[in-house]
Amino acid sequence: MRKLELMPFKENWMTNYNEESKRVQEIFGELLLNIHHIGSTSIPGMIAKPVIDILVEIQNINDVDSFNNDMKMLGYVPKGENGIRGRRYFFKEKGNKRTHHVHIFQSGSHEINKHLAFRDYLIIHQDEAERYIELKRNLYQRMGVNVKQYQEMKGPLIQELTDNALNWANKNKKTSVMGFIIRQKEDGSNELLTLSISSIPYASLRVPGGGVEGNEDLIGALNREILEEAGLSNLTLIRKIGSITYYKPYIKRMVERHDFLLLAPADIEDSWGHRVTGGDKDSGLSFNYRWIQEHEFPKLDGELRSFISPEYISELFNR
Repeated sequence: MRKLELMPFKENWMTNYNEESKRVQEIFGELLLNIHHIGSTSIPGMIAKPVIDILVEIQNINDVDSFNNDMKMLGYVPKGENGIRGRRYFFKEKGNKRTHHVHIFQSGSHEINKHLAFRDYLIIHQDEAERYIELKRNLYQRMGVNVKQYQEMKGPLIQELTDNALNWANKNKKTSVMGFIIRQKEDGSNELLTLSISSIPYASLRVPGGGVEGNEDLIGALNREILEEAGLSNLTLIRKIGSITYYKPYIKRMVERHDFLLLAPADIEDSWGHRVTGGDKDSGLSFNYRWIQEHEFPKLDGELRSFISPEYISELFNR
């Protein structure tokens, strides 16, 4: 039975996360879509168990099990779902003390939203963080409280704070559309249109798209965004690929994203530059466009790779 240990916030927890997250990223490589620091050690000023919690977002949760031996080599113990459906959980110990937890979820899992919104909500709302700190301090001062009891006794307040965090994140939920535009080559294979931003040359590749404005319908917003961002209007809509709702830390709110597959005409250019028009934050930026094939899909921003698979866009994987 593990003994409870709490301590004041340590600046080196952030450094510890940065170092360990790089090791985890090296294991999962291109399968990893995003990685985050979560839990109390990610919240400045929070008292916490000195255990770094890492959240990994992956495209297909069933791929994780094949990396169990690699995680063991890094010092982790694989525990499967360990009580949370759809999760893969690993822990690491040093001298019989926990040092790291890794929680892996498939892209689109509501568990990801809960963890990230909880973290950012407490960082922003100091009064709520103080409630959590006070409960932790009171529990720690009780004689004989072990880790299991501590987790159980925190449960009601954690649920309340999580509900508050999700309500906060959903208050100004953003609806967006993304255009996955393909063209067919002479050999019958297909390529995907991607953009890079001239002023940020080392950023991940993206595809055109953005927010739905006012009373726009999804297709109207999609056509407008593609015209503003890429200068294209002569495209054929093939189908809607899917939709996904997720918490986006950069803007600190939930996003409901709708992805569409479109076909470009055969005579479209191989590459071009375009200055963004319209009135949103990207207006005036220069985007560079080029076509990519399967071996370059990992260069796409992890946020956009949820549906980049044969299951959803078979056209990009048929040779």
